Amino acid sequence: MLHYWLGLEWIDRTLDPNDPELQKRRAEDARSGIKPPPYPLVPPVALRPEDVAKRRHQAYLAEVERWKTPPAERRQVSTTEFDQFLNAYSS
Repeated sequence: MLHYWLGLEWIDRTLDPNDPELQKRRAEDARSGIKPPPYPLVPPVALRPEDVAKRRHQAYLAEVERWKTPPAERRQVSTTEFDQFLNAYSS
């Protein structure tokens, strides 16, 4: 947990919330429905018996996979389709 706390402290001290790139990324994530997990995903680092360590590591990987965001699907649209899309929202 100390590693997670240190990471948060580092981000808090080095991340500018007014950075245009950060704002752009957050807006893209919001549009795509990307949300962070409700709790930190901390990898197991304690010294445990090998079988327990493997189970904990597998559980961690499963949780990471569960919260992994699928790549956004992009498709090219024609100008007609784009105009129809815009008209649907302007009405």
